[in-house]
Amino acid sequence: MCSSDLRPWRFRLTSLVYHLESFALRSLPIIALINFLVGCIVAQQGIFQLRRFGATAFAVDLIGILVLRELAVLLTSIMIAGRSGSAITAELGSMKMREEIDALQVIGLDPADVLILPRLIALLLALPLLTFVADLAALVGGAFVSYLYSNIPVETFIDRLRDAVGLNTLVVGLIKAPFMGLIIGVIAANEGLRVAGSAESLGRQTTASVVKSIFMVIVLDGLFAVFFALITVGVLAATGRLSGPALILWWFGWSVYEVLIRLQGRRYVKDGPWWQAHYRRASVIDRKSTRLNSSH
Repeated sequence: MCSSDLRPWRFRLTSLVYHLESFALRSLPIIALINFLVGCIVAQQGIFQLRRFGATAFAVDLIGILVLRELAVLLTSIMIAGRSGSAITAELGSMKMREEIDALQVIGLDPADVLILPRLIALLLALPLLTFVADLAALVGGAFVSYLYSNIPVETFIDRLRDAVGLNTLVVGLIKAPFMGLIIGVIAANEGLRVAGSAESLGRQTTASVVKSIFMVIVLDGLFAVFFALITVGVLAATGRLSGPALILWWFGWSVYEVLIRLQGRRYVKDGPWWQAHYRRASVIDRKSTRLNSSH
């Protein structure tokens, strides 16, 4: 018997494709419809309010920035939390009630690799794709209402949108999507594994999964908004310009570097401006502090 029969490949591509179809492809119509309607509503209200000041053309700026940065990813995440997150919790909870998870452990399979990991990866891939479709649907809805209520041609809408919205605005919205998917998947899987042996417990954990996921999605969106606002203001004040992708890559690299340094047992020492702060080993810091105390 070969080694692949004894220890199969842990990454299950078939399960990933199945869940990706379930989370992304089957959610596509409702996601597109809801964001189309929201784009129509935002355009209508923006045109009505800006018409008082004779600035109906700026409704295009409002639609583009609000949809691409906040509304599309937030509405998509809430819909996925209610649709796919509850499904994950119900599936895992039913498996635990019927002792299918225990059976996987008995035959030597890790339930995390078989049941949880494919769903998490599928959510990580599905949320950015659905967010991009939601962006397009909302912009189409905004262009449709702008033409009906303010006689703005589609060509003018596109030209105005191109001038008002940069690539960094789109990237800021898309970069939130994988984090939203990760939070939804972790909460849904955790609540599913906490199901006891009764149907009441299954319903209670499914409800808790949806409520916690929606709450955490909104909190995370607020944290991202504050973070990007603070970092952008600080960087623009220092350098005058920095693109969205470069900002995101800098933040991700710095976070990974900080985690790795802390895992190595180092401390953060700030002996000057923030750009001169650096890490030192804890033993070196302790020796220096001991030497200074003895000298005094």
